[in-house]
Parts: sequence; C-alpha cells; structure tokens
Amino acid sequence: MSRISSSQRIKVALVVILLVFIAVGIFPGTGGEGAQRENPTINEKRDWWNFATAALYGLWPNGFWPWTFSLTITQLIIFATGSWLINRELRLDQNRKLFNILAIVGGVFVFQLWRDATLLALETLSLGLLVGVKPNLSSRQLMRIFLAFLTSIIGCLFKPVFAPLVLLIFFFVFISKVKSRKLLAVFSILTFILSILPFGLDKALSTGFQLNKSYPEQQVFIYDLSKLYCWGSSPEITSSSKKLLSKILANKNDYESICASLSPTGWDSLHVQIPEVESSPALRTIGAGEEETLRELESGWVRTILANPMDWLMTKSSDATQVLFMANAFYMPGLYVDSKGPIASLGDQLIKLILIPFHILDKIRIFSVAFTLLFGLILVYRNRASSQFSKLKEQILFKFITVNLFVTGFATVAFIANNGRYVLPYLIISYFFLIISLDREKINLF
Repeated sequence: MSRISSSQRIKVALVVILLVFIAVGIFPGTGGEGAQRENPTINEKRDWWNFATAALYGLWPNGFWPWTFSLTITQLIIFATGSWLINRELRLDQNRKLFNILAIVGGVFVFQLWRDATLLALETLSLGLLVGVKPNLSSRQLMRIFLAFLTSIIGCLFKPVFAPLVLLIFFFVFISKVKSRKLLAVFSILTFILSILPFGLDKALSTGFQLNKSYPEQQVFIYDLSKLYCWGSSPEITSSSKKLLSKILANKNDYESICASLSPTGWDSLHVQIPEVESSPALRTIGAGEEETLRELESGWVRTILANPMDWLMTKSSDATQVLFMANAFYMPGLYVDSKGPIASLGDQLIKLILIPFHILDKIRIFSVAFTLLFGLILVYRNRASSQFSKLKEQILFKFITVNLFVTGFATVAFIANNGRYVLPYLIISYFFLIISLDREKINLF
C-alpha cells in the first residue's frame, strides 16, 4: 500500500486549515431570502418566493449555530458532493482543472442564502448523480437516475418557471449515453413532463399548506403593461394598458407617476417609495382575496400581447439587454460581524480576500449571459479555424450555445429585475454540461 508523502500531508493540512477559516468566515451567514422567519408557522408565510423557499428558509431550525450559518454549511456540503461526483468522472486533466475553477465559482456563489444558490447546490448534486450513470441500466443505475431527477425536481421548486432549462441540460447529458431510439423517445417525453411538474407541484404545495396567496406572477404582468403604457408606439396599446392598470393605481387618476417611476432595470420602482417621484409608489400590488383583479390583469396582459406583438417585443428587447449584461451575483450584505476573536476576524478577512477577484470579474461581466454566449461562439470559431476541426466538438458547442439562448429567452420573458444571481446558476450548470460532454468524447475544452 502506497504511503502519503510528507509534501502531500502538508498540502492536505493546509487545505483543511483553509476550509476551517472559510467556514468560520461564513459565520453567521448571509441572505435568508424573503424574510421567511418573521412568521413562525408555515401557513402564515407567503408564497411570493415559492413554497420551497418559505418551507426551507422559514422552518430550518435554529440550534447551537444561527440557522443561516448551519443552512449555508449544509448547502455547501451538498454542492461539494455534487462537484466531487462530477470531478471523479472526468478523465482529461485540463477539463478537470477547468471544472475545478468553475466549481470554486459556484461554491463562492453558494455562500449566499438566496434561493438561486440553494437551487445551484441541489442541481449540482443531481447532475453529479446523473453523470455517474453507466450504460448498462441495472436496478442500481435506475435508482441513481430516480434520485438524480428527484433531487432536480426539489431544486427546481425554488424557481419553477426555469425548470425547463435545467431539464434541457440534463436531457443533453443523459442522451449521450442512450443508444436505443425507443428509450430516447421515452426519456424525451419524461423530460417534458418533469420540466412542467415543479410549477404544478409548487402550486399544489402552496395551496395544501395554506400559504398566504400573494400572486408573484403579477410582477411580470404589471411591469410589461407599464412599459407598454409608457413606451408603446400606438394610441391603442397605450389606452388598453392604461385601462388595465387603472385598478391598481396607488393614487386615483395619477397615471403620470407610472412613467415617472418606470425604470428599465426592474419593476421595484413602480411599487415602492422612491425619492425621485414625490407621489410614489405609482402602483399597488394585488393581495389575497383579489383573484378577480388578478385574472383581469392576466387576461388583459395576454390580449394586449396577442393584439400588439411587435410593441411587446420592442419592450422585451430592452429586457433582453438587461438580461445579457446583468451582474451583481456576489452581493453578500451582513456576512461579516464584529468579533474580538482572532480566528473569526481572520476568517472574515480571508473571505473578503477571496471575494475581491469575484467582484472584479462580476463587474466586468465575466459571469454574464453575454460573455457566456460570446465564449461559446469564440470556441466554435477556433474549432473551425483549427487544422484538427472536430464536428463532434462543434455539435456539443452548439448545444451549449442553445442552452444559453434558452436562458436568455426565459429570463427575458420573465424579467422583473437585473440581478445577476437570477441566471448565474444556469450559466454554471451549462459550463458543467460543456466540460462533461467534451470529456466523455476525450476532447479538451481548449
């Protein structure tokens, strides 16, 4: 049996010490989306951030450590386990090193208790389980597939509207091992069903546990109609949008405040007090018991889009620009605490040092959708310009680009704010897919 050398022991010890200081630096944790702790029981919470967020962030126990800290450590362990499962399946050193860099990026993102970070942790574990599936589908392998998709569905519950993106990536990963056309057809149907399951499951759980209804979908309706009212090119669309917004005006007949408050960066300025507009907020949100008002707004939104598709697409072009370049994915308020302990202080300083390059890269949009698409196109160009052109590599690259075009499309249609954390999990998973797919064919990324 080979013995571990002294230099290897030193490296392991240094890594362990580094991880301990990082764990200490994460204390007491940051995030806790949606103030879910304010109401003690599940049926007192709101469904604004979906059922999974209300249940996990609202009910995670406060024990010896603050709940934010213990939950952060738990999801870091989940993410690290998924990353390890993927790493051990990679055969080429270059691909493994690139994957490890991406895993570090994902790990730092998971420091945060946003539902997007929790989603990334669960989907990485799910992908790790799926990647290890062998071609001979034994009962053990089928159980692994089942666990992978069960974990993925749980992860998708944090953002059900984006579930098809995750399942599309998983479909691309899985089909590379499937040779039977019948099995491929069955899996295609199953993937489609699973991609819409989280949306229905979220609604059923929210209703079953009697979460307070808040109608989060109204954000898109209100924001789109406000843009069509203020930026529409025809009197007809301006008039119809104005009529639909009339029932949620904060101040009667004060339509001017809508356009005065409207921002291309998100819908928040429409429903909160802002210093630039004295009569703000311009609009109110629809609350529990106003189902009829919501239905009228939703049906009116659909009718307006169908009657004026080009006007809607024009406003969406502005949203697409925001989606392509949005950043600020590593925003961690409240992570650091004043402490007299030298270990805690050193841990905080280490985290601050680690975050410096991430903040810089985030500011120059390295973690944006635009950069990801550009990166894919550059790799396609390099492959075609190479004397060792690989058709198989090009097919994988086009799948990578396709996934990120879907990310752009989904995020544009559902756009309500330009927070980079909304799309970063899907970008990281798409990079994981790219490396996994190339490595399976024994092709290096570069």
